[in-house]
Amino acid sequence: IDQWPHHQRRQTSNPQMNSEPMAIDAPRTEIDEDLQSRQMAVYGRESMQKLRKANVLISGMNGLGAEIAKNVILANVNSVTLHDDALVTPDDCGANFYLSLADVGSNRAGACVQQMQELNPSVTVSAISGPFPVERLENWSVVVAVGLPLAAALTVNEACRSAAAPVGFIRADVRGLCGGVFVDLGKSFTCIDPSGESIKSAIVEHIALDDSGTSMVVTCVADEALEFDDGDYAGFSEVKGMAALNGSGALKILDVSKGKKRMKLEIPAVLAAQLRGQTYQLGGLLTEMRQPKQLEYRSLHDFMNAPGPLWEVDESKMAPAATSFSDEFLKVMGTPAANLAYGRSGLLHLGFRALDEYATRHAGLLPAFADAAAAAELFEIAKAINASADSGAVVQQLDDRRAVLMQLADGARATLSPMCAIFGGIVGQEVVKAATGKFYPIHQAFYLDELECLPAEAPPASERSAAAVEAAGRYGSQGGGFGTSLVA
Repeated sequence: IDQWPHHQRRQTSNPQMNSEPMAIDAPRTEIDEDLQSRQMAVYGRESMQKLRKANVLISGMNGLGAEIAKNVILANVNSVTLHDDALVTPDDCGANFYLSLADVGSNRAGACVQQMQELNPSVTVSAISGPFPVERLENWSVVVAVGLPLAAALTVNEACRSAAAPVGFIRADVRGLCGGVFVDLGKSFTCIDPSGESIKSAIVEHIALDDSGTSMVVTCVADEALEFDDGDYAGFSEVKGMAALNGSGALKILDVSKGKKRMKLEIPAVLAAQLRGQTYQLGGLLTEMRQPKQLEYRSLHDFMNAPGPLWEVDESKMAPAATSFSDEFLKVMGTPAANLAYGRSGLLHLGFRALDEYATRHAGLLPAFADAAAAAELFEIAKAINASADSGAVVQQLDDRRAVLMQLADGARATLSPMCAIFGGIVGQEVVKAATGKFYPIHQAFYLDELECLPAEAPPASERSAAAVEAAGRYGSQGGGFGTSLVA
């Protein structure tokens, strides 16, 4: 896939780069427990061994790609392959701290690889250039795409989904003070430990069967906090008098009364028959038996058209109808439709779709800084996309929230290091989740903006012109977003 805008593509060969994926070392399972002790305390040995076998491809070595690569390498995977076909520009050096002005004109991945390798010698770090290696995706467990145009991202995503062993796919971008992450871990992904919390337990004081024999009430000792919640699963041991409960497997907790130290558990029919004639005498431990969760992910194509539930980071940024609790919002309040129609997450999803379309129309270029005409065009694109959306995917009060999309367009070319750090940490965590099944992954997208950081009064257009931004060198993104007087 020839995904990079023409003005960024390499025109000459680079002897440090490979156009084909390098051979990936066989997975290693050894763990330096002294070096990785804190990480092992969080993930556990089994997850750490899974992580040690993971091979990750990260494409797009701008500031965000570099932050993701750093975090994944330090997580101690088996290998990380850096991919890029763009040349280093002075502006890249403002957010990718593994680049210097001496690297300008060289390939971004090749310029990073040596310092990335030094982060963790036990991880194999390599770099490749050329078109996106879509024909070789089976070499990797997880593929992360940064700055990848939509058409190319759709192709790569479908290739990941159709691989013999499904490959996790993550698309992430930072556009000024806005960012978004899309995650697709395949048609069926098993999250073995959704919470990652310590296993809950309680000491049993009494057990009583209800008259129907389909449930039981368990009372726990009063001097310990009851940590179980409705919907948890637990198993019994060391119970005297009701021996059939010991080792009977995971039983669902139906209702927890924390104040009374009491909970109600479901009894399967087979167990109910075994308990007939048995009476509780004493003792017993109740231990959580955490259940894996099956997640079904949709493709990027399906998600773009109908994103479904979206996480709302800051409800104070929702549409006026939501913050005022109008009748129209109350009809959908508490449903997935609320965040899509009235939330900032739904608005940003539409905005990022509009940016994709704008780039397609303009040879891969995003709106320039302080370009009112470009921002107005982006808003019209967003309106057209919204008008053609299915009824359940329409963003409401778009005109009332025009300023947000105009600000998104106005700073879209900026790659700001704080935003890269935030999303680099988020995506790094998603790579670990994809490789281990530990902790609940993003399902399926996450959007965040920090537009409140913009000055109350826009800086003069002269400070954000193409010439001023170019003159700012490595601080071009900061100058373009906030005015060059900020970095003078």
